[in-house]
This record gives sequence, structure tokens and C-alpha cells, in this order.
Amino acid sequence: MAERLKVRLLGADGEAMGEEALKSLYASDLHFEPIRRRSEIGPDGTVEIQIPDGPTALHARVCAPGFGTLWMTADNGGEGYGKGEAVLDFVRDAAAGRLGEVQRFMAGADVDWSASCRAHVAAASEHLESAGSASGAEAAALRLLS
Repeated sequence: MAERLKVRLLGADGEAMGEEALKSLYASDLHFEPIRRRSEIGPDGTVEIQIPDGPTALHARVCAPGFGTLWMTADNGGEGYGKGEAVLDFVRDAAAGRLGEVQRFMAGADVDWSASCRAHVAAASEHLESAGSASGAEAAALRLLS
């Protein structure tokens, strides 16, 4: 029996994203092989999506204020999602995953990163911390995507 995840996609205003973004959500394995999309959009704007038995990544097309529309991936820091997950906050998870990738890349490269580059990563980290607070959380998380 296939498992299902409940996913929340919130815009900068804290409300559910539009139908286009909600319908764009799909699951894949960790090799980005798409899984047949079977999902239901709930009245509260959350998406309940069918996932395979193994670790799963989620993908959606979202609008980042001041940047535009882009495809984002949330994959639980590369570990994937599975059974028993709580309601996932797609934007925050995608932002945290992307920031983690950048930090690991920078740490593993033998490069003297510019002060500007390090400042951008530090600012992104601060935005992610802000995304954990109740006030302006969604806007802060969406800023990370751009």
C-alpha cells in the first residue's frame, strides 16, 4: 500500500499558495525519477500526495517574491521523506535543504570564498532562522529561494 504525505505550500502572506503551485507538487525518488502524481488538494490548501515506499523528494513550482517563478525541491537534507512524517512545510524544507547544500559545497571546496559570498550565505542562514518565527516566517523562507 502506498503511503501519503501531507504537504503545506504557503506564500509570503502566510496563506496557501494558488492552485497552480499546489497542483504542480509531485514526488520522485532520490534520483529524481518522478512518481506518478496522485494528490488531493484539501480545503485548507494542503496537498496530500502519494509517495513510494522508499525515500522520497518533493518538487513544486513556486513564486519567490522579487525573483519570479522557479522549481524547488525539498528532500529532507538529501535523506528523503518517508512514512510517519508530520505535515511538511515545503517552502521551509526546500530553503533549508538548499542552504545546507551550499554550506556543504563551500566547506568541501578548497576555495577562499569572497567576503560577499560568505555574507550572502550568512544572510540566508539568518533568513532561515527568521522563517522559524511566527512573524514573517513565510516571507523569510521564500527570500531564501531567490
